[in-house]
Amino acid sequence: MEFVESTEVEEVMQNLQIGAEVVNEHVCRLDLAEQADLTRHELKLEPEHLALRLDEILSRLSLDQLLLVPTGKWSDILDAVAFGMAEVEAWQEFDHVATVHRNGRDPVLCHSADLPLLRRLIEVLARDGEGDQQSLQVLTPSSRMVLEISPPDRFRAAFADPVRVDLVSDLLDS
Repeated sequence: MEFVESTEVEEVMQNLQIGAEVVNEHVCRLDLAEQADLTRHELKLEPEHLALRLDEILSRLSLDQLLLVPTGKWSDILDAVAFGMAEVEAWQEFDHVATVHRNGRDPVLCHSADLPLLRRLIEVLARDGEGDQQSLQVLTPSSRMVLEISPPDRFRAAFADPVRVDLVSDLLDS
């Protein structure tokens, strides 16, 4: 997992027609531009099931790269998971680098090898976080999709790719 500058991701987001909606002074939510094949889902899950659901969706989609973007600042998420992730060695390395990005929303690039760490992060965030300010959004440079995990129990998904949504539709309907 590594930080990338927001400016490096802006062109990707423009090409995918992903915009940002300022919800309030603390929360900025990514969203897909409206179009005919846009599908939206919002689920309320038990906190312990959020990470599993995200993991199942990402596994089915077989994505090589993901971008993680907080709805608030990284400090909101880092503070929420500090205790629960303290013993995770890979997280300690990331957390050390993240101190420079605490007060921003720079995206984090994840590769498939980072999925176990992402799953652990979501488990802890769902358990210890609360509210939209500590939500984490997941998108990919290869598809028009935005997933959002909002602790303690909300999962939002927007797809403008009918093939990908078909792969995961059963996971979004329950």
